[in-house]
Amino acid sequence: MTSPLNSRPELDTDRATELVDAFGERFGRWTARLGLELMKSAAIARENAEDILAEARNMANRPEQY
Repeated sequence: MTSPLNSRPELDTDRATELVDAFGERFGRWTARLGLELMKSAAIARENAEDILAEARNMANRPEQY
C-alpha cells in the first residue's frame, strides 16, 4: 500500500527544499538583527565605560571636592 506522501517523491523533495530555504532566510534575518543589536549594546557599553573613566579621572584630579 502506497501512502500519499510517497506517491510523488519529487513533490515531497521540492516542498522540503522550500521549507529549508524559508527557514534559512528567516534564520539569516534573525541572526543579522541579533548581530546589529549586539553591536549597539557593545557601543553603549563602551560609551558608558568611557564616561565612567572620564569621571574617575576627573575625581582623581580634584580629590578635595569629593
